Amino acid sequence: MRQLVLEPAFILHTRPYRDTSLLVELFTEQHGRLTCIAKGARGKRHAWRHILMPFQPLIAAFAGKGEILTLTHAESTGMPLNLQGKSLFCGFYLNELLLYLLAKQDAFPQIFQLYVDTLIQLKNIEIIEVSLRYFERYLLSSLGYEIDFNFDFNGKPIEHDKQYLFRFDQGFIAVTQQEVTTTALYQGEHLLAIAKDSYNDIVVLKQAKNIFSAKIQFLLGHKTLKSREIFQACLTT
Repeated sequence: MRQLVLEPAFILHTRPYRDTSLLVELFTEQHGRLTCIAKGARGKRHAWRHILMPFQPLIAAFAGKGEILTLTHAESTGMPLNLQGKSLFCGFYLNELLLYLLAKQDAFPQIFQLYVDTLIQLKNIEIIEVSLRYFERYLLSSLGYEIDFNFDFNGKPIEHDKQYLFRFDQGFIAVTQQEVTTTALYQGEHLLAIAKDSYNDIVVLKQAKNIFSAKIQFLLGHKTLKSREIFQACLTT
């Protein structure tokens, strides 16, 4: 792959590489997630030293072959998004989802725009949870893991007054009163609200969080999200 045209990008993660370089996980608009070497970027006088960081809008170019490319240009296109407190943890949560769920070097321009929009929304503490649920839902959908909130596993329409089990690989399964167990159940009317992205009811918002979190964890397998663990630890200290 050789890329000479500048394109919008964000840094998802960096780590030291050799003496003065960085290994950069980059999310670009037209080439998706890339791993690049930023040669000399840790040097005190390097122009990239203060811009290769998460939540900093960039335009970037890269070159090379294979899975690890060379970053050839990086330029700030504005001030970094000033995320603090819960907003900052949520931003790192988005970055981890993209790192773990996106295949390398696959273009996802619609996810890139969704990511940019969500980062901006995270600055508004009042809509953070709604913004995250929207991001999770449409990330899963874009990757081919859409959850159908309108029909159950058997193809029957979800009904307001019925209760449903959620299974990662099947979707929603209707249960009768005689079948109700201690397993988490979801009310049909709440599932239909999620289908419309209608989160005015706090119960709907919490159930959406449970469903999307369960699906994402299923896809992650044994991987854990550090941003979630650190945030929970901060809440208990």
